[in-house]
Parts: sequence; structure tokens; C-alpha cells
Amino acid sequence: MITAKKFYAIKAYTYCYRLNHKTVNFYNEQINDLIRGLTDNLQLSSEANLKELHLLELERLNYDYRSWILAGYKQRNVQMFELLSKAQSYVKKEWVEDNYFKSSFDCIYLANEEQMKNIADLKNDLMEKELSEKELMKNIADLKNDLMEKELFEEEQKKNIADLKNNLMEKELSEKEYRRAIDLIYNSASWRVGNFLIQPFHFIKCIIQK
Repeated sequence: MITAKKFYAIKAYTYCYRLNHKTVNFYNEQINDLIRGLTDNLQLSSEANLKELHLLELERLNYDYRSWILAGYKQRNVQMFELLSKAQSYVKKEWVEDNYFKSSFDCIYLANEEQMKNIADLKNDLMEKELSEKELMKNIADLKNDLMEKELFEEEQKKNIADLKNNLMEKELSEKEYRRAIDLIYNSASWRVGNFLIQPFHFIKCIIQK
């Protein structure tokens, strides 16, 4: 309509919105899109010197959609604060009369520079909190990795101990087999006969050594 410069309008209501007949869920994407649209209207009305339209859009942002913005605040919608800061940059303060808006934070008073500073500080606090949460999640992930590495190390140690036990058992079995073989030799008839035959030679050897 700004481009057309001239247009026709009727004073009769042609459509209406029904309220309170259903629960509306406010999602960050919807809230952000709403603020983008209102910001565009603030910019266009400022550039075209449309004061009434400008104040109307500012009032909508402060009052009509207050519940939407507060929902974004509760959801820690960081991008919403960036969009509100952008909307603030298009507000023509010379058009805003004294006490035109309440200075309460609940109304998101965009014409108040001090309030915007509070919003910026809040945004920074939320970003720092998100960074802290990310750091916490990283620490938890690192701890899980450490625990997994410890479990793998313990399993490896258990495996090494089991292998050592098996080696010791095999060694014990080998020693038993060796002793059994020696006992079989000493108890065999051939060893006893051979031992009996060499006894005279052993006796003679002992006499000569003396």
C-alpha cells in the first residue's frame, strides 16, 4: 500500500479473530517470525513517516503479543532478544509520547533504552548459562569415556590374569608329566637291572678315588 500510495478501504469489519476457544502453544520459531513481521512494519512505517501505523505496531509488540514474548523469555529464546534489539533500532523515539507505554518489564518496553540494556544483559546471562551447560555436558561425556576406558583396561587386566593362570596351570601340568615320566623310569625293570649291573663298577670306582 505504501508503494501504491492510493487505495480504497471500507470501515466495516470484514474478518475477526476468535479468542480463548483453544490453547495456543508458542514455539520459538513462531515467536521469532512474529517479531520479524512487526519489525518490518516498524521499519516501513518509520521510513514512510506513518506515525499512527508506527505507534500501532509498537503497541502490538508491547501489549498485544506480550504473552508470546514472555513465552520466548521463559523458553530462553536467545534469538528473540537479538530480534527485539533490531526492532528497537527502528523505533522513532520522537513519536513516542511520555508515559505512552508502561515502563514495566512485563510489557517489554522497547522505547526504554535502559530496559533494552537489561534485556541484553539477560541475553548474555542466558548465553553464559548455555555455555556452562555445554561445558557440563562435555565433562559428563569425558567422564563416560574415562569410565569406558577404565572398564576396557580392567577387562584387559582380567584377561591377562586369566591367561597367566592358564599358563601356570599348563606349567604345573608339564611338571607333573615330567615327574611322572621320571617315576616310570626309576620303577621300570630295565632301569633296575641296569643299575644292578653297574654297582660293582661303582664300588671299584669309589675304592680307586680313595
